[in-house]
Amino acid sequence: MTMLPGTKRIIAIDILRGIVMVVMALDHVRDFFSGFAYDPTDLQHAGTAMFLTRWVTHYCAPVFIFLSGTSAWLAARSSSTKDTSLRLLTRGLWLVVLEVTVVRFGWMFNLQYSLVILQVIWAIGISMVVLAGLVWLPRWAILAIALLMIGGHNALDGYHGSGWLWQLLHVQGPINYGYGRMLMVIYPLVPWVGVMAAGYCLGSVMAMEERQRNRILYTIGLGAIALFIVLRAINGY
Repeated sequence: MTMLPGTKRIIAIDILRGIVMVVMALDHVRDFFSGFAYDPTDLQHAGTAMFLTRWVTHYCAPVFIFLSGTSAWLAARSSSTKDTSLRLLTRGLWLVVLEVTVVRFGWMFNLQYSLVILQVIWAIGISMVVLAGLVWLPRWAILAIALLMIGGHNALDGYHGSGWLWQLLHVQGPINYGYGRMLMVIYPLVPWVGVMAAGYCLGSVMAMEERQRNRILYTIGLGAIALFIVLRAINGY
C-alpha cells in the first residue's frame, strides 16, 4: 500500500479522487460554457463526443461517495469508535450546511431561498451522518445494510409513496414546503448511504498486503461488471 510520505494517505485513492474531480469539471464546463441546449444523452441531438462527456460522469458520484467511506475507515484505525462517530457526524452536518449555503450560491448566484437544490454534497453529508451511527455495528451488519440499500433500491421503483421523507429517501424531484419555497432533490439518499457504508467496509481490504488486496479487488470488480451485464441483459430490474 503506497502511502504519501509523512502521512497516512493512500496515493491511489487520492489519484482516483483527482481524476473524478477533473471529469466532474468537464461536465460542469459543458453545462455553463458550451451553449448546448439539449440533454447530452439524447442521441437525437447529441453527437458521440457530447454524449460521452455526460456518460463518463456517471462514475463520479459513486466513486467519490464510495471512497469517502473507505477514507473514513482508514482514518478510524487510529481513533476510538466514539471519536470516529463524532467526526463523521460533525463533518457530515457541516457538508449539509455548505450545500445549502456556499454551494447553492455558487450554482444560483442569489440569496433568494425560494429554491434549494440538494445535490451530491448533501448526499455525502447525510451519508456521513448515518455512517456515524452505523460504525457502532459489527462490520458484517454494516455490509449487509449497504448491499441491501444498493441492490434493493431499484426494487422500490414501482412503489409510489407519499410525503417529504419518502421523496428525500427515494424520489428525484421537487418538494414544496410552503410560501412558494421548494427543495429540488437531485440526489435522494437511497442508495448513497449504502454506497458510503460499502466503501467503509472495503477500508479493511485496502489495508491488506498488496497481492491479497489486489486479488480481492479484481474479484469484486470483475464480479460486479459481470452482474451488471446480466442485469442489463435481463432488463427486468
